[in-house]
Amino acid sequence: RSSDLVRLGLERGASAREALDVITSLLQQYGQGGSCREEPTPFIYHNTFLLTDRMEAWVLETAGCYWAAQTIQGRARNISNQLSIHTDITAEHPDSRSEE
Repeated sequence: RSSDLVRLGLERGASAREALDVITSLLQQYGQGGSCREEPTPFIYHNTFLLTDRMEAWVLETAGCYWAAQTIQGRARNISNQLSIHTDITAEHPDSRSEE
């Protein structure tokens, strides 16, 4: 569950970046359950997280074991039930762009 990922990120990470690394490592190893649908079907979108500390902030978007993250520039950012990271990706799952 997403709440478990957040809890583990908070427990194991001392910064927003470390929490991001914990969560993405767990996603790559175990994936996640549940799903949300975004059109066009059958795209599966799972969760979006805001990870912040006093020095930096990240948006993390996930689908199964895949993920993309973006550092938040400026003073504000919002998330919704739609993907918001488009081309300005700071970090991503190593196989996100692989050809199948």
